[in-house]
Amino acid sequence: MIIQTKTGVQITGEIRSDPEVRSAGQKEVLKFDLRASSTKGPDGKWQSFFVGVNAWHGIAERDGMYQKGDVVTVTARELKSREYNGKTYYNVDADSIVPDDLVQLRAAVRGGSLYAAVLHGSDPRFAP
Repeated sequence: MIIQTKTGVQITGEIRSDPEVRSAGQKEVLKFDLRASSTKGPDGKWQSFFVGVNAWHGIAERDGMYQKGDVVTVTARELKSREYNGKTYYNVDADSIVPDDLVQLRAAVRGGSLYAAVLHGSDPRFAP
């Protein structure tokens, strides 16, 4: 889901590629692809809208926190697009990334929370 706000955009979706930290000159960036929506086309096939996310700040805190399949909400100043080989690609420079409850629980497990550790043993989705 993509929402246009007065100050930018808010995108909620599922992370579709494992996030990775890359070097960009003197800086590092955390990059991943987000599936913002899926709709069924007239031909009955599912069509998805993907957005590339670049996080330039707070990388140390975020590295290893997210994984493919997690649902997050990203806020950014603008949704950028570019054409390449007849296809349109979208990306944002994230101002913030807010994880859903599952990601927060997995982070708590890593931090040693007793409550989260009890849940960790009962459901493989909470595995670190």
